[in-house]
Amino acid sequence: TWLVALGSNLSALWILVANSFMQDPKGAAFDPTTLRMQLTSFQQLIFSPDAQSKFVHTSIAGYVTAAVFVAGISAFYMLKKRHMELAKRSFRMAALYGVMATIGVITLGDALGFVAAQAQPTKLAAMEGLWKSEAAPMPFNLIAFPDQARQDNKGAVQIPYLLSLLVTHSIDGTVEGVDTLERQATRKIENGIPAVQALKTLSRDPEDPAALAQFNAHAKDLGYGFLVQRYAPDLNNVTPAQVQQAAKDTIPSVAWVFWSFRLMVGFGLLMLAFFVLAVLYTLRNKVQDKRWFLIAAVWMIPVPFLANEFGWLVAELGRQPWTVFGVLPTWMSASTHSVGYMVFSLVGFVGLYSIFIVIEMYLMVRAIRQGPEPHHGTGDSRPQPRPALAPRPLPAAAHDTNLEG
Repeated sequence: TWLVALGSNLSALWILVANSFMQDPKGAAFDPTTLRMQLTSFQQLIFSPDAQSKFVHTSIAGYVTAAVFVAGISAFYMLKKRHMELAKRSFRMAALYGVMATIGVITLGDALGFVAAQAQPTKLAAMEGLWKSEAAPMPFNLIAFPDQARQDNKGAVQIPYLLSLLVTHSIDGTVEGVDTLERQATRKIENGIPAVQALKTLSRDPEDPAALAQFNAHAKDLGYGFLVQRYAPDLNNVTPAQVQQAAKDTIPSVAWVFWSFRLMVGFGLLMLAFFVLAVLYTLRNKVQDKRWFLIAAVWMIPVPFLANEFGWLVAELGRQPWTVFGVLPTWMSASTHSVGYMVFSLVGFVGLYSIFIVIEMYLMVRAIRQGPEPHHGTGDSRPQPRPALAPRPLPAAAHDTNLEG
């Protein structure tokens, strides 16, 4: 069992390290002679702040999911008055474990937000619906309806000072808005264009000293030079309008990221409140009498799955328009297969995994309804004693001997 747990966590580590590299590519550099990203520091790759925060945050989110699931199934048994002692014990374990794990998820989520402020300011601006840079202390948009075309929020409900406190842990801290980030992107695009031009020369002659010097001078903004190529394939004739269009592309879909973030956080706070109540009720040995709470516990089962999905949307949509942030634009790494091929592939994957989901749900529901007792059990989840063996009848000869005696 422990080997399964170890293997699962190691698998999660490498997956999240790879994803972290896409969010904040540390420990690698682009080699103009091979036209590839080359690993420069394995230590930086593994121990980058984003990788470590994301690994712990995501792993603990899995523990929260398990705790909610166990609590929900235990509540189901208590509602049905089945396996009461087992259900109360498992509910108590899930509640105590869940409240600690949820606090851990929220704490590491705060750490990830702090990392994003440094490494991915465009994602942070989208998460907060922050169109214009403001002076500190900055308010937090609790509710808003972002309008990307007008770069404005409609119906905003704000909490004073909270954004500065959440992101910088100080009321004097500031966060860059979309207006500032687009101006910065414009300068980076203009600086990255010579790097792409030099790279084309180096692809023909890797030893060209002038091209190599030009590339090294502008290499840090290479990805932004790639970004404008979507609108200007000939980088010798780039117009200001094309640069501005590419600069606007550096801002992800604000409405999607904004609301995905709030739903993720909202579900997280809901689970924290649920587990706090669960601990109070179970330690007082009253949870079995709170029918409304047991029903709520069953309905809580899908909540962590939804929170995980919205967190994934924040991570991936917030990274756009990049596959590797600041290095490789999504438009360059997207598949060149035909639409028909992609539709066939997508339908195949969706169909296959839908079958897996149906089978898994069927097996889980059957196991839950059956409960922990054996198929021929009496309804009691405790191990049943083996029946006593009936005495063997004595042979006829033995009866005769006894009679004669």
